[in-house]
Amino acid sequence: MGRKLRTTFALAMLCGRCAGATSPLATCLNASRRLFLDTAQLRLHSKPERGGGKQVYAFDVLDDQPTACSVHAAVNTRYAIKVGMQGAARPDVQFDLCFMRKQIRHLRQLPSLFWNGTAPVLSRWKAAIASHDNARRFVDTMVKAYVAYAARAQQVGVATVAVQREWRPHKSCAVVGGAPSLMAAELGAEIDAHEAVIRFNDHPTGGPKYTRFVGNRTTYLLLNALHAGTRLRAQPERRLLQIAKNGVVFERALRATPRRYLIEPEVYRTLYENFGTGGLTGNIGVWFALAACKRVSLYGFSSPCDLGTKYQHYYQGAGGRAKYQERVQVNTVKVTLWLHAMRCAGMCARAHAALGSQRVAHGVGAQPEEAARNA
Repeated sequence: MGRKLRTTFALAMLCGRCAGATSPLATCLNASRRLFLDTAQLRLHSKPERGGGKQVYAFDVLDDQPTACSVHAAVNTRYAIKVGMQGAARPDVQFDLCFMRKQIRHLRQLPSLFWNGTAPVLSRWKAAIASHDNARRFVDTMVKAYVAYAARAQQVGVATVAVQREWRPHKSCAVVGGAPSLMAAELGAEIDAHEAVIRFNDHPTGGPKYTRFVGNRTTYLLLNALHAGTRLRAQPERRLLQIAKNGVVFERALRATPRRYLIEPEVYRTLYENFGTGGLTGNIGVWFALAACKRVSLYGFSSPCDLGTKYQHYYQGAGGRAKYQERVQVNTVKVTLWLHAMRCAGMCARAHAALGSQRVAHGVGAQPEEAARNA
């Protein structure tokens, strides 16, 4: 139960700048650990630990290698639950942020992030499939579904050259998650001020209850499998992006009203090749935003706190810090670490003091000491 799983992060974003000096990465990630500490207790279901209960970190930074700009971290499995799709995630992962930046530049050079119906080349997916936690179950199934439904997607007008041409990159994007911490700060106007706003599934917006906290505008609504066939109200600005990982979801998405847009499969390939794990809609949304936008701000992606309880979105309770609950799984910690790692590697402009929001500006290239100060 108390065994720790080791996770390796090759944070090469600062390579060349930290050789011969103390790298800020370990310091920055150690500072990020405080976000996990506030009310995070050992997952003992109110049963005291031997010697008394105590607070724990979700992960520990083990050492720092400044010449290689890499940091080793250990996910605490007494903190994270090892069951379920996200809990069964493979503990070992390597993040090479230099390679990640190269992949994002590659995505930004694509003519569109909307799929035009061109079938992906399976041979190019070998690395992504090999690195994924549940390759046969997810990535392999997904890419084969893209191949199988390519012709039909073109026939029904969901994925065509005309759809591809609707794509426009953005100067700034807000990606709005579902953490209850959103209700602890009035950031709605700031969210809506971005050129594009990315949201997920059935998260409500607007009205007297939510406008002040989460805003009103939605440019892209990313939908998981549960919402593939849901009939949604059409909105002039909003495009519905369907995350399709198998044939069942494709079938529903191709018949859905309003029309769904399918994400260019190259977005998934580069994500899984870099990250090596998946299953989280928010993770895909952040990667999509980094490819789509020059500047990305994250809201509602705060760190997991109260353990042993069911996750609550911001609209499922009164909100605020006291209501932030999540049954944390291994992959949840890894995804949050991924976000912190990007920030610590100089991809962050600044972090909000309010719970649940941090700003990531790809290509900012902050100096190492700036990254540490922004932790």
